Amino acid sequence: MGAKEKKGVTAKGMTHGTMMRKQTRCPIDHKKIDKKFYSDKNGKRIYFCSSECKKEFDKNPTKYMKQMKDRHIELEKTHITEGK
Repeated sequence: MGAKEKKGVTAKGMTHGTMMRKQTRCPIDHKKIDKKFYSDKNGKRIYFCSSECKKEFDKNPTKYMKQMKDRHIELEKTHITEGK
């Protein structure tokens, strides 16, 4: 099978036949991310270009998480358990 995909089988790095891309742009204003600005939501880490964009994301994370999913952006997993 290799890197090719069979019907109903998802290859690593792909979701339903669509290639996932690592996050390199801020979900708010689409500038290059700065990894010192981030939020952890649902076990995923989202990076931003500024503290202002992080604040905007935190007002409505569901909206921006959906947009990133729709754009096939693969988010990093968080390294710690949330809520601790």
